Amino acid sequence: MKLRLLIFFLFFIQQIAWGQNPFQDSILSQAERMYAYFFQQDFKSFLNYTYPKVIELSGGREKLIRQMKKEIQDYQKSNIIYKKVVFREPSHIVKAGEELHCLVPRESFFEMDGENHRLVSKMLAISQDSGKHWFFLEIDRQDKTLIKKILPHFNEDLLLHE
Repeated sequence: MKLRLLIFFLFFIQQIAWGQNPFQDSILSQAERMYAYFFQQDFKSFLNYTYPKVIELSGGREKLIRQMKKEIQDYQKSNIIYKKVVFREPSHIVKAGEELHCLVPRESFFEMDGENHRLVSKMLAISQDSGKHWFFLEIDRQDKTLIKKILPHFNEDLLLHE
């Protein structure tokens, strides 16, 4: 009886451990830091967490910073005020070529025309150095063709298991 209980307990603990992302704290910390830079309008630092291929396809860092500043101005003209972003537990890690990928659920809170709104979406977290530094990519608004252009080794298993 004791042996069965021990085996059950070890199996249960193993199942819990497999479901957790070992880089969760680092991913969440870096995602929060990235968006702290966004809210401070420190776009230069924000781009340190933007996937390099996105910067390249956007015409470089300076052009992307100009685009981001214009977007903020457009939001303000439209009475859209971002309040905060909250990140939730990242998904499991998948290998994609030499990179690690996972999905990070995100809740964005903003005010538009005096009313509060919440938008739920996902970001793709990408590490090229075995989980030390993470880049982030908006994935909800991208079609598969563009994702493959940005990330040729994207592992679609990540989307199948969400």
